[in-house]
Amino acid sequence: MRKAAGGPGEGDESGPGGQPQAESRRGGVKVQNGTVEFDLSEGGQKGQKFFSPEIFHGLGLGNVTILTGVENEKEAVYGSWDIFEEHGPRFETAVRTFEDKGSFMIGIRLQQTVTGGRFTLRWSAVKNIEESHDNQIEKKIFIKPGILELSLRESHYLEANCVNMPDRRVEWAVRDNGGAIDSNGYYTAPNTPGVYEVTARSVAYPEVKASIFVVVREKRDR
Repeated sequence: MRKAAGGPGEGDESGPGGQPQAESRRGGVKVQNGTVEFDLSEGGQKGQKFFSPEIFHGLGLGNVTILTGVENEKEAVYGSWDIFEEHGPRFETAVRTFEDKGSFMIGIRLQQTVTGGRFTLRWSAVKNIEESHDNQIEKKIFIKPGILELSLRESHYLEANCVNMPDRRVEWAVRDNGGAIDSNGYYTAPNTPGVYEVTARSVAYPEVKASIFVVVREKRDR
């Protein structure tokens, strides 16, 4: 176990190869379970912090909820141990998740001085499958028309079609002083001929956008 400066003790995952012990699906969620042991054989002072190794929960990347409880023989206690037992480990727990790595760490802070011992924390990682699936669906924007030629100061409505996005709001923008466009997609060409880029960006998913190029001429070809 990685430990705070001056903090004794080690922790080892009990699953084989440091992997979670079990996996299950329950309704719209996927669950992984495992344990991690904290070795306080050298004791610890009240307020001292201890940390587990980085644990890979096996549910992939993205948002995961981690629940922890103290394991004792054939039972586990989630929350404050002293509610059920007068004698036992007293500490606070916290979990730090790394969504971009599919892992997490558990930290504890002693609420009383201990002179030694070991205890095991049981953890459960829970992931919303439907949410994960929605995040993996490719989101796109298509602008109609895909090609547009206008005369100077001529106007035209542009339409943004959003795919796999329940929120279909977009923000329109024009680059390099290439005219003007309002929130409804009504575009007006500038006074200067040229090729100008018009962009529609999703409000709900800013990383999703699309562009078209508008050719502005002195006079439209007939």
